[in-house]
Amino acid sequence: MKETDEGAATARMGPWRFVVWFGAVSLLADFVYEGARSVTGPLLASLGASALVVGLVTGAGEAAALGLRLVSGPLADRTRRFWGLAISGYALTVLSVPLLGVVGVLWAACALVIAERVGKAVRSPAKDTLLSHATAATGRGAASRCMRRWTKSAH
Repeated sequence: MKETDEGAATARMGPWRFVVWFGAVSLLADFVYEGARSVTGPLLASLGASALVVGLVTGAGEAAALGLRLVSGPLADRTRRFWGLAISGYALTVLSVPLLGVVGVLWAACALVIAERVGKAVRSPAKDTLLSHATAATGRGAASRCMRRWTKSAH
């Protein structure tokens, strides 16, 4: 989408409605990935991973999440595909986490743990940009408080 399409989509929905809906989506995604993070170690261990492997995989996931933001942020700015990146990131998380429950081999579970973190890295800069466009109309402090309340309740 072009930048004007981004603003038009937010304008059609209304800025407050957009912030609330996006907060709800963010809250539900937080439930999904935070729930998975709490069982990652025991899951990997049940598939034969040592403590070292669990630490390496979770560390690699965090490194990917933080490092890829350095790429996905500028990519979102250059391409202006905020919706596409946000949806792709959420989709990667929502698909990879449930698959953790059905994989039976360690390498696949490790790949899915890292994929979930990559999804967060892809969606975060785009999500923040979309929210910044909406908060220009609502007032930045008010919308930020609303989003913080939604996402804090998941933790």
